[in-house]
This record gives sequence, structure tokens and C-alpha cells, in this order.
Amino acid sequence: MKRKLSLGIAVVGGSKVLFLDEPTSGMDVEARRSVWDALLEIRHDRTIILTTHYMEEADILGDRIAIMAEGEVQCCGSPLFLKQKFGTGYHLHVVKDQKFHLDGLTSLLRKHVPEVTLGNELEKEISFNLASDTNSSFGDMFEELENQKRNFGVTSFGITVTTMEDVFLRVSTISDLKYKIPSDSDNKNGYSIQYEDVYGDSPGMNSYPKL
Repeated sequence: MKRKLSLGIAVVGGSKVLFLDEPTSGMDVEARRSVWDALLEIRHDRTIILTTHYMEEADILGDRIAIMAEGEVQCCGSPLFLKQKFGTGYHLHVVKDQKFHLDGLTSLLRKHVPEVTLGNELEKEISFNLASDTNSSFGDMFEELENQKRNFGVTSFGITVTTMEDVFLRVSTISDLKYKIPSDSDNKNGYSIQYEDVYGDSPGMNSYPKL
């Protein structure tokens, strides 16, 4: 209730610039959605600078998003720019049964989408990362998977697109590698991280120092 009151006081003053520090922290889902709706209504004639740990909140409210790690701004841009720059493409989620055949399913996926990597694996579910820049047809892949899912021990499957949470985790990983002391073992393992062009979608952003 204190956060709702503080937000109301900030908005009712009519200021053209609002600084909001985690305005929905501790709120339930319904209250958070109400705050989002209120901010979306007033953002057209105001500048709102907002900090948050909720990646969904940043994605919905942010025209531009800056991600901080290790005490520095690591990247900045529109949600679309960041997802294209740091996103992992699409995620295929598969519910498996006791007769699940990983090698056979992987071969089927790579026949249609060559750049397939294994994601998270749980007892009943497994995910695959599908590159978003591929020219392959997902329709043919889904059709074949639907027809042969019993042969691979697949109960059901679904697909999701890259989220801001995926982007944040990717940027955090790159940041860790950036501040890690370089060693010969890193070079042998193929680490080659580029820090240029991490700002996008705005004139003048190129004036920021390259990381």
C-alpha cells in the first residue's frame, strides 16, 4: 500500500520526468498489472525512468531498456534490438515419457533447423534452443514431429520466443567473461566475446563508450 501511495503522489504532481525505483516490488499479480496499465496511460506525455528486477515488466513498459551488471551498463536498446542482439531464438519445450529417444528427436530437429542446442532437461520435460536466424520452415518440422512423436516418446510439445529474462542471463554471462582474467585455456575453448555495438535504436547512442 505504501508503494501504491508513493506512486500516486509521484504521478498526481504532473511532473514531466518520473524516477520510479522498483515501483511494483512486493505487489501481487493483479496490483502489478494495474500499475502497468496506469504507467502505460501516462507515458505518452512524460519521461519515465524505471528500475526493476522483473524482466516481463521491463519488456512491457520499456521503450528502451538498459541492463546493468558488475556495476556498469552493459547494453541499451529497445526490447526488439536486445532480443535480436542477445536472444537465443526460439525454445521448443517437449514433454517426454519413459520411452523418450533423445538422439532420434535431435536428429529430426536438426534436419529442419541445423542450429539446435540442448536447453534445460528435467525429469518429465526437456527444451531445445532453435536459432531464430534460420531460413528453415518450422511448419514442416512441427508436422513431422507431430506425426512421429510417439516413436520418440514425446507426449506433447510447444514453442516459445526469446524473453527479456533470456537476454538478461545472456548479458550476465557475457559480463562475467568480460571481467574474467584472460587465459590460454579461454582461447583454446573458443571464447571470443565482442563488446561493440551493444547500444542500438537511437541517434547519439554510438557516442557511449564501447565496452
